[in-house]
Amino acid sequence: MNQHYPVANSRTDTAMTLVEFVVVLIIIAVLLWVLLPPLAGKGTSIRVVDMANLRQIGAVMAAYAEDHDDWLPQHPRDAKQFLDDESYDSHDMWLNPYQSDDAQIDRGNFDGVAARFGGYVFVNLGDNIDDIEDPSITILAYTAKVSEKQTTRGVQFVDGHVESWEEKQLRAALPAGVDVDALDGP
Repeated sequence: MNQHYPVANSRTDTAMTLVEFVVVLIIIAVLLWVLLPPLAGKGTSIRVVDMANLRQIGAVMAAYAEDHDDWLPQHPRDAKQFLDDESYDSHDMWLNPYQSDDAQIDRGNFDGVAARFGGYVFVNLGDNIDDIEDPSITILAYTAKVSEKQTTRGVQFVDGHVESWEEKQLRAALPAGVDVDALDGP
């Protein structure tokens, strides 16, 4: 007598194997990792724009210094004029992303310690980069606080790198005489 035993079909049922399940979980995790930051809200994108603006400002200051024997501009408007001479539209770069597009850019004269220009405060203006002891810890510019929604400040260093700092950390690192509160505001 010949009995027929069912032959095990390798994939007749639709259940997932453990490996397939793990692969699906990894794909979902990667998609969430990629998609969640943009979906996390306006705060994340504002911080990204702020840091990008500071990087551009740092590049402009470095280009200005390169053209002027390593001297930083006496006022940010000098760097803006330098850009305008290069036929570069730079209006948005000077605005803090919390500001409206029609915010005033030129805020007046340099007081000898710091100058507000657009949405950013500049320190160490008029210095020669070669005379700065440690450009990696010397602040060149930082984000002015123009909104209560701001929880951190972007900080641009003379060496070109940018960091995001808490208020207390920024105030402790600024040179004496910088009146943070007077330089903030819309």
